[in-house]
Order: sequence, then C-alpha cells, then structure tokens
Amino acid sequence: MKKILRIVLPLLFLLLGVGVFVFIFFSVKNKAQEGVISPTSQVQPTAKPQIEWGLWQDQFGFSFEYPTVLEAKQEEVKDKDSYVVLSSPLEAGKIVVSFGEAPQETIGEWFKAYKEATASSKVEDIKLSERQAKKIIFEGEKRLVTAMIDEGDLIIIDGNLGQDELWNKAYDRILTSFYLEPVEEKAPTSGSGGGMEGEELFLEGEIEE
Repeated sequence: MKKILRIVLPLLFLLLGVGVFVFIFFSVKNKAQEGVISPTSQVQPTAKPQIEWGLWQDQFGFSFEYPTVLEAKQEEVKDKDSYVVLSSPLEAGKIVVSFGEAPQETIGEWFKAYKEATASSKVEDIKLSERQAKKIIFEGEKRLVTAMIDEGDLIIIDGNLGQDELWNKAYDRILTSFYLEPVEEKAPTSGSGGGMEGEELFLEGEIEE
C-alpha cells in the first residue's frame, strides 16, 4: 500500500501542478487579449478647438469676419485708403485686405493689367458682396488673390497661406462674409455759395469679438 502511495501521490501533485499552470497561463492570455480589444483602452482623438470669429468694420464701408486668434491691424500704405493686415505670431501666413482708387474701370480690365498672374494660375469669376469679382489661384494654392471694382474703388484680398488649415478657413470666411455698403447718391442742394461744405463722418475701423 505504501509503495502504491509513493507512486500515486507524486503523480497527483504533478497533475495538480500542471492544472494550476495551465489555468494561470490561459487566464493571463485572456486578460491580455481583452486589454487589446477593449474600447476603453483605445486612444481617443482630441477634439480640435472651435474657431472664434470677430468682425472687422472699416471706416470705408466694408466689413468681414476673421478668426480672433489672428491679429488684425490697420497699416499706412501709399495710394491705399485702407490696408488691413491679418497675421499670427505663431503660424506663417498673412492676409491683406486693401481698399483704394481703381486704376481701371472694370475688373476685366484690371485682370488684363495684373502682371503677377502666370500661365499656371487659375482664374474664377465669383461674387464678392453681390458684385462681380476675380479670384486668382496661384500654383500650389498657397496664394489666393480676389479683386473687385465698385464705384471706382478697387478692393483686393491677398492671402499668402501657410501650412495651417486655419489660413484657408480664414480666407474663405472673409470672402463669404465680406460686405461693402452701397454708395448712396445724394441729390444736389440748391442755393448760392457761402454755406459750410458738407462733411462725411467715418467711424474708425474696429474689431468686434
């Protein structure tokens, strides 16, 4: 009997050890697989911050929306009544909105005289504030120029767009939100001279957020 126990007991311990090892092995394997396919372990993409839009209202009767993360500044430039520069200290790029006297009568004549456009540039006829305009897309689509002539005034929106998608969104928003106040024709007043000449009151360009 003792001889049988000496043989059976080691076998039982061996089988028990094998059973425990197999149980632990498959338990660890199943947990590892669950960790891989578990939805909670997946990296969730971070949401991009929403763009806040401000409104530029210019003293010469036009306005447009732009991202408030960009700096909007009025600069003095020869032969331009208004010269608004949008820039960023963090991202390379710049958009300029200029307003001044038109050297041509129509936008078609302006485009014929515009020497910066090349054979590889694309040209689109679009509407800007319900008026006819030309949109020039330069090679590589990193520079866009949109121009419009109205009542003898030339408006140019010149965008040198960087790598960040923000600049493309900013340019598109400027075009879609651009508004130019119509020129009101005033009837001439009768009477002789000697009175004070009429004055036009312009509001300073400002940024509303």
